[in-house]
This record gives sequence, C-alpha cells and structure tokens, in this order.
Amino acid sequence: MEDTGVDRAIERLCLRDVLIGLHRYLFLLLLFPFFCAFLGVVAVHSIVPVSYRAEVQLLVTPAAASDTTVTYDRLMAAAQLSATDAAVLKSNRILDKVKANLRLSVSDTELASHISVKCIQQTGVLLISADADTPEMAMRVVREIARVGPKAISDMAYLGSIQPVADPTADETPVAPDLWAVGGVCYAIGWGIAIFLALFLEYWHKGYHTAREVAKHTDLPVLGVLPHAVVKDS
Repeated sequence: MEDTGVDRAIERLCLRDVLIGLHRYLFLLLLFPFFCAFLGVVAVHSIVPVSYRAEVQLLVTPAAASDTTVTYDRLMAAAQLSATDAAVLKSNRILDKVKANLRLSVSDTELASHISVKCIQQTGVLLISADADTPEMAMRVVREIARVGPKAISDMAYLGSIQPVADPTADETPVAPDLWAVGGVCYAIGWGIAIFLALFLEYWHKGYHTAREVAKHTDLPVLGVLPHAVVKDS
C-alpha cells in the first residue's frame, strides 16, 4: 500500500513521539519565551508613558440631615446621592475650575480621561483618583478636585455636601504600564509560538523520527535503537 502524507501525519500524532520531538528543540522552548517576554517589556516600556496615581476619599452628607447622627437611612440616602455627586465632580463646571487653577493646557475630555470617581458600594464615600506623569501632578489634581468640588456641590442644596475623609495620598510606584503583566502575557505567547515552531520543524525534518518509521519504510523488524554517541579520541 502506498504511503501518503496523511498516514505519516497520523503516525506522528502519538504523544510520546510529540514529546520526543519537542525535546529535540528544548533549547528553543526554554529561551524563546524569555526572549518574547523581554522584547514585550522593552517595547511597552518604550512606547507607553509611565503613569502615577493619587487618591482622596470624600464623604457625602445628604442635605436633609440636621444632625451628625449616623443612621442606616442616612447611609442609604448618601449612597444614592453619591452617584449624582460623582457625575458632578467630573462635569465641565468642576474641570474648568481645576484647569484654570492649575493652569493646565488640556481639554476637558482629556482631563476627564485621567480622573476616576467611584462610589464605594453601600456607603456614602466617593473615591477620587487621578493619573499623571508624575506623583506631584497627580497629587495636585486630586487636591484641587477635593477643594473645588465641595464648594460647587454646596451651592446646589439638593446635592447635599461632601468633605474629605482624609488627606490625599499619592503612590510613588507607577500604576501603568504593568510590566509584570506584560511580561507574563508575552511569555505565554512566546511559549505557544515556540511549541508551534518546534512541531513545525520536527514535522518537516527530513529523515526518520521513530523506530516505527524505519520499520514501516524498510519492511524489516527493528530490534532496538542505538543512541548516537560521540567518542573522543584519547
């Protein structure tokens, strides 16, 4: 029966043969993923600008509250009001004042893209964070929002009032890019590419790969396989 490429491909699907083939390219499998991870980290570090983050927490107080007693109803009302106050803090009214006071030459859309206002679930606390090229600039933006925001919201009686819970803080460690995550993803991609290349090279390698191929193409039984040994002259 004539041998075909399909028969040969099916024959090579044996897991043991695949592992033996991959072992021949162990050097490629070990080094190529590290090379991809290194290349990815260097590329991202060179292209993506470093970003630092500063944060501040603001406490929302409903306007109807006449005392300082903390009750469940007040907390729920503050939580519902937080979503409205969060939208106001990122509105053009607030951002224009922040830009004017800090003398920033950016658009409202660009500034808003670097600012995040989140409502902590089931609380009346807003978490404001700002990303910038330096920790100092991020701290200035957050501090200015915490100063301008409460004054603007206090002018709207139905929005209640907000006040800082604590002083703004800035992280000296960059939040972006995450080089560890980039390196891990690039390593995984490199590992997949290395396996594909090893299997591709093994399949198209000329010669016999296993004892079964020798027995099939020679019609002779194979009693054993002698490994190649390099003998040095003494």
